[in-house]
Amino acid sequence: MHKSDDVLAYTQLMFRIRHPNLEECWIEGYLAGQRNWTESQNPYERGSLENEHWEQGWWVAFYGELPQYTFEEGHHRHSSKQEVANEPFVDAEGIKPGWTGKVVRIASAIAATVIAVELLDIAI
Repeated sequence: MHKSDDVLAYTQLMFRIRHPNLEECWIEGYLAGQRNWTESQNPYERGSLENEHWEQGWWVAFYGELPQYTFEEGHHRHSSKQEVANEPFVDAEGIKPGWTGKVVRIASAIAATVIAVELLDIAI
């Protein structure tokens, strides 16, 4: 293995340790709640977003509710099939492949093309 690969892997590891994904913080809190840890065992700095998400997960487990994320221990994955409340043609992954999604995509492409042409006219 090359030294540059070692440095990249180390840098990525340190970044994940110092800046954890908020979803992972929530899942860690949920698992801690399932294991009957106390709320004071939260490893994140009080007042941080990570702390808040950990506590939210902990409380969900404390009350025995179903997790908001689907995961297997060691393999965390967000359940992305939730519909957005105020826009029924959009889901958590983006626009659905139905006809409304196609219309939105085509309209977006046309708008981007019109803006690009206008910007070119201004620049010339």
